[in-house]
Amino acid sequence: MRKILFSIMLVIGLGTTANAVAQESTSEGAKNQVASKKKQRKEARAEDKAARKQKKEEEKAIKEHHQRIQSKDVIKRMKKNKKRDKQRNTKTVN
Repeated sequence: MRKILFSIMLVIGLGTTANAVAQESTSEGAKNQVASKKKQRKEARAEDKAARKQKKEEEKAIKEHHQRIQSKDVIKRMKKNKKRDKQRNTKTVN
Protein backbone atom coordinates (compact mmCIF):
# COMPACT_ATOMS: atom_id res chain seq x y z
CA MET A 1 0.00 0.00 0.00
CA ARG A 2 2.79 2.39 0.83
CA LYS A 3 4.57 1.57 -2.42
CA ILE A 4 1.45 2.28 -4.46
CA LEU A 5 0.78 5.51 -2.59
CA PHE A 6 4.41 6.54 -2.96
CA SER A 7 4.43 5.76 -6.70
CA ILE A 8 1.19 7.76 -7.22
CA MET A 9 2.66 10.72 -5.35
CA LEU A 10 5.85 10.41 -7.39
CA VAL A 11 3.95 10.40 -10.70
CA ILE A 12 1.81 13.38 -9.66
CA GLY A 13 4.87 15.25 -8.46
CA LEU A 14 6.78 14.65 -11.68
CA GLY A 15 3.74 15.58 -13.77
CA THR A 16 3.28 18.94 -12.07
CA THR A 17 6.94 19.86 -12.26
CA ALA A 18 7.02 18.88 -15.94
CA ASN A 19 4.03 21.15 -16.63
CA ALA A 20 5.61 23.99 -14.68
CA VAL A 21 8.89 23.62 -16.56
CA ALA A 22 7.07 23.44 -19.89
CA GLN A 23 5.09 26.60 -19.13
CA GLU A 24 8.24 28.45 -18.11
CA SER A 25 10.06 27.40 -21.24
CA THR A 26 7.25 28.57 -23.53
CA SER A 27 7.10 31.96 -21.85
CA GLU A 28 10.87 32.23 -22.14
CA GLY A 29 10.61 31.15 -25.75
CA ALA A 30 8.10 33.93 -26.41
CA LYS A 31 10.38 36.42 -24.67
CA ASN A 32 13.29 35.16 -26.75
CA GLN A 33 11.25 35.55 -29.93
CA VAL A 34 10.35 39.12 -29.01
CA ALA A 35 13.98 39.86 -28.15
CA SER A 36 15.06 38.21 -31.38
CA LYS A 37 12.63 40.31 -33.44
CA LYS A 38 13.79 43.47 -31.68
CA LYS A 39 17.39 42.50 -32.33
CA GLN A 40 16.64 41.86 -36.00
CA ARG A 41 14.89 45.23 -36.36
CA LYS A 42 17.78 46.96 -34.63
CA GLU A 43 20.30 45.30 -36.93
CA ALA A 44 18.19 46.20 -39.97
CA ARG A 45 18.05 49.85 -38.86
CA ALA A 46 21.82 49.87 -38.33
CA GLU A 47 22.41 48.42 -41.81
CA ASP A 48 20.05 50.96 -43.38
CA LYS A 49 21.78 53.78 -41.53
CA ALA A 50 25.19 52.60 -42.72
CA ALA A 51 23.91 52.32 -46.30
CA ARG A 52 22.46 55.86 -46.18
CA LYS A 53 25.71 57.21 -44.73
CA GLN A 54 27.78 55.52 -47.45
CA LYS A 55 25.46 56.78 -50.20
CA LYS A 56 25.63 60.31 -48.81
CA GLU A 57 29.43 60.17 -48.69
CA GLU A 58 29.57 58.98 -52.30
CA GLU A 59 27.27 61.78 -53.43
CA LYS A 60 29.37 64.29 -51.51
CA ALA A 61 32.57 63.00 -53.12
CA ILE A 62 30.98 63.24 -56.57
CA LYS A 63 29.80 66.79 -55.88
CA GLU A 64 33.24 67.87 -54.65
CA HIS A 65 34.86 66.29 -57.69
CA HIS A 66 32.54 68.17 -60.05
CA GLN A 67 33.16 71.43 -58.22
CA ARG A 68 36.90 70.90 -58.46
CA ILE A 69 36.67 70.19 -62.20
CA GLN A 70 34.44 73.21 -62.74
CA SER A 71 36.76 75.49 -60.81
CA LYS A 72 39.71 74.28 -62.94
CA ASP A 73 37.73 75.02 -66.09
CA VAL A 74 36.77 78.46 -64.80
CA ILE A 75 40.39 79.30 -63.95
CA LYS A 76 41.54 78.18 -67.40
CA ARG A 77 38.81 80.20 -69.07
CA MET A 78 39.69 83.28 -67.00
CA LYS A 79 43.37 82.99 -67.97
CA LYS A 80 42.43 82.59 -71.61
CA ASN A 81 40.11 85.60 -71.47
CA LYS A 82 42.73 87.64 -69.63
CA LYS A 83 45.33 86.82 -72.25
CA ARG A 84 42.90 87.60 -75.07
CA ASP A 85 41.80 90.88 -73.49
CA LYS A 86 45.38 91.90 -72.83
CA GLN A 87 46.28 91.30 -76.48
CA ARG A 88 43.23 93.18 -77.73
CA ASN A 89 43.72 96.11 -75.41
CA THR A 90 47.39 96.56 -76.23
CA LYS A 91 46.64 96.62 -79.96
CA THR A 92 44.03 99.34 -79.67
CA VAL A 93 45.97 101.52 -77.26
CA ASN A 94 49.17 101.70 -79.33
